[in-house]
Amino acid sequence: MIYDADYIVEEKTIVRLFEKNGKKAIRHDTTLEPYIYGLAEEDISRKLSTICAERRGEKVCVKNVELVEKYFAGKKRLFHKITFRHPQDVPSLREEIKMFCKIFEYDIPFVKRFCMDRGIVPLEHIERNPLKVMSLDIEVLCHGAPNARGDPVIMISTWGERGKVFSWKRADTEYVEFCKDERDMFERFFSFLQEEDPEIILTYNGDNFDFPYIEERCRILRIKNAFLDNLAIKKRTRGSEASMVGIVHVDMYPIMRRTMSLTRYTLEDVYFELFGVEKKDIDTGLIPKYWEKEDTRMILAEYALSDAEATYKIGASFLPLQYELCRIVGQMLFDISRSSTSLLVEYLLMRHAFQKNEVVPNKGHGSEGTYEGGFVMEPRKGLHEHVVVLDFKSLYPSIIITHNIDPQTIDCPCCKNNVAPTGHHFCMKKDAFIPSILKTLLEKRGEIKKKMKSDEDKSLYFQQWALKILANSFYGYLAYPLSRWYSKECAEATTAWGRQYLKTIMESAQKHHFSVIYGDTDSLFITMGDANTDNVRHFLEEVNSQLPSPMELEYEGYYQTGLFVTKKKYALYNGKILTRGLEIVRRDWSKIARDTQKSILSTVLQGNPQTAAEIIKDVTKRIKNGDVPIEDLVINTQLTMPPSHYKTKGAHVIVAERLMEEGQEVRVGDIISFLVKKGKGLIRDKAVTYEEFVKNKYEYDPDYYIQNQVMPAVMRIMTAFGYTEDTLKYEKSEQKGLEEWF
Repeated sequence: MIYDADYIVEEKTIVRLFEKNGKKAIRHDTTLEPYIYGLAEEDISRKLSTICAERRGEKVCVKNVELVEKYFAGKKRLFHKITFRHPQDVPSLREEIKMFCKIFEYDIPFVKRFCMDRGIVPLEHIERNPLKVMSLDIEVLCHGAPNARGDPVIMISTWGERGKVFSWKRADTEYVEFCKDERDMFERFFSFLQEEDPEIILTYNGDNFDFPYIEERCRILRIKNAFLDNLAIKKRTRGSEASMVGIVHVDMYPIMRRTMSLTRYTLEDVYFELFGVEKKDIDTGLIPKYWEKEDTRMILAEYALSDAEATYKIGASFLPLQYELCRIVGQMLFDISRSSTSLLVEYLLMRHAFQKNEVVPNKGHGSEGTYEGGFVMEPRKGLHEHVVVLDFKSLYPSIIITHNIDPQTIDCPCCKNNVAPTGHHFCMKKDAFIPSILKTLLEKRGEIKKKMKSDEDKSLYFQQWALKILANSFYGYLAYPLSRWYSKECAEATTAWGRQYLKTIMESAQKHHFSVIYGDTDSLFITMGDANTDNVRHFLEEVNSQLPSPMELEYEGYYQTGLFVTKKKYALYNGKILTRGLEIVRRDWSKIARDTQKSILSTVLQGNPQTAAEIIKDVTKRIKNGDVPIEDLVINTQLTMPPSHYKTKGAHVIVAERLMEEGQEVRVGDIISFLVKKGKGLIRDKAVTYEEFVKNKYEYDPDYYIQNQVMPAVMRIMTAFGYTEDTLKYEKSEQKGLEEWF
């Protein structure tokens, strides 16, 4: 079972395949030489075979050229297959080659090329060969943001078959190993890592923090170790990637951001969302104080171990999904765990292209204009009872399959009856590339879901989940201008048919005497007279009998009440609150704003808007009177680019710049936390860190928190019931009662 791969260059290019078949092994493969394809109007093999260039003082040349028949855009063409001695020769020579012909597949990384060409299925037998997984986390002694140039690592925690913490101050507990200093701690940890010999190391933001920090501290301490020799930190557009030879580093932080929809993505928040219990937590600003004494150092050790344990458990919940994506797409775990869904689709398509003897198109070059997306009906605003939600199952994938939508089938001369609302028609006689792959994915998922009804194998759940993620990403891939199979015409036709199908279903629902209150892309929201859903189920049977296969309208659920505010913003209630598009799901709002909105949503959805108004009035009163804990007023905003790149600098950017001026390290992806103090000036000028706020005993700005936090969070809800800001805010001089507003 192959779990990782890389390559080295000696006399030949050697692909190293890291395998586990009971024991770990490394297999070398020298059978593949780097190559690209060239397309010209005539045979130019002789010209191409003479091309040479200089790289680092050495002469590099094309090794071989041969003519091969390949398919491109559905047509058979004659290509020049241009072979090189080493992967690095491709970027050195391709500009020269482009002077003679158009080139293809020149930007596919060599190991990814090897996986596609050799049909590698990573982790193919993981059930029989489970990988050894270990998590890693570090604690740093710092005042403010950690700076590897001066702030030491004080604890390294791991979790796997057992939990362990390395520390260079004593903490009397069995899982803590005492080391004499930071250098000794690192060396003992590296020895432990060699003994444990894991195949996977899990971190939470290890790409941008733990491993770069470890590398820098070890450089400063002049520590030399085989692990460090095999550790590579590569800078990317949005942060770093940390990889190592023979061990797959899986950073759970980007996986959680892609997979879950949360207010914040701290380790504590993700752990609570997944497992419903609070993870051990401390105020990280107090770490220096915990470090001073042995009794409090025990608390710090418990916290450090809980970080490693939480990371391990989160990994155990989501690694099976990553394994399945690896097996379906055919690429290695390191890359899959860091890939967008569009890139996963691209890997899959390239793999199938090779199997079909197709040359892979080059990447697109950017935006080519906009077009109309899915249909979104303006909702009937307000509170509704007995709400039923109906969803199209995999609407866009089903449309692509049903209408054979593919760049190769557009406007063929033979099929004029499969016409999209956009005017383009698509050939129904061709076995089109993208629809055929999508059909296979959906059919396989359907088979697995049937099997799940009688088979308790947990891996089936992750198999169908992986297939769902991939299938639902095809439309977005077609619509992405930088993708290799980008087609505005295909994407536009898909959404146009989607609008048509949804509108048709809405009209049919009204004819069946249902009240349609909202429609959005692939979902329909209707109300009934009571909680009896029999009529809805009969309606579904009739609709589905008329829809082309594999399209299907499904019953998503019944809700006692639903609050509809505006397009894309609503809340449903069936004992629990389900929100879409409301500020409660945004991480950059203060706790007081989020808690207030959550409270009034619950109250309104249970039919008590007047009580909700009283709650808002009470919250604004407490803010005015200074009765709100400052912890509830902290605003958390993520830094999505370096501070210097922002054209308009918000409060969090200004705070980040101040931290950098103080010598603190600030990275892209960091959550910048701040409060707004009382005083004159712009909001960004009054924004300060929590530590600065407490140290200087500032007072918060009540007007800011009422006007810019609480009121915006609640008014989109309360305007549906006729309230205005003036009727909801507490005013000390107020004499009027609420009853006059009803």
